[in-house]
Amino acid sequence: MSGSGNMALVHINRATASQLETLPGVSVKLAAEIIKDRPFKNSMDLEKKVSGIGAKNIKKMLPHISFT
Repeated sequence: MSGSGNMALVHINRATASQLETLPGVSVKLAAEIIKDRPFKNSMDLEKKVSGIGAKNIKKMLPHISFT
């Protein structure tokens, strides 16, 4: 699967809850956890800080997020 440009990158450290909820696997509750635990340096930091996010969700999100 190549980057088709269908979805703009979501800046994980600046996105609103509504923007985060557009990401695969991100619920209202998970979006709130992400916002509460920011900032994140990378995907490992995200997985370590956010309770309940899990490696599978992060893998689905990675093509759609940016940390900078």
